[in-house]
Amino acid sequence: MAVVSYKCPCCGAGIAFDSEKQLFKCEYCLSEFTQEQLEAQTPKEDPLEEERTSKADSDEFCEKLLYEKHCAIVPGSAFGESGKGFARLSYAYSPMHIRKAVLRIEEFINAL
Repeated sequence: MAVVSYKCPCCGAGIAFDSEKQLFKCEYCLSEFTQEQLEAQTPKEDPLEEERTSKADSDEFCEKLLYEKHCAIVPGSAFGESGKGFARLSYAYSPMHIRKAVLRIEEFINAL
């Protein structure tokens, strides 16, 4: 018997089956889904998986950004395996600082 593992369509985190509600529940954002909803929303394969794994990992990217452009973002790997190849940004700051940070990130990416 094959074991099927689903990821939350909303945030990509792991989900668990709630036997009382007969629903799958995201461990991170707490969204709830039926099996039919998950099967309809889950792609059979991830077209970006090869691209994410062939490039520098998110830890390295975030560390270089910090030291080269003095801009801190969180590597997606800090949020588990499904975050690999991604980075998370905090927008809990002033709009002026966010604009400056986005410009630094853009400069950094363009220089890669």
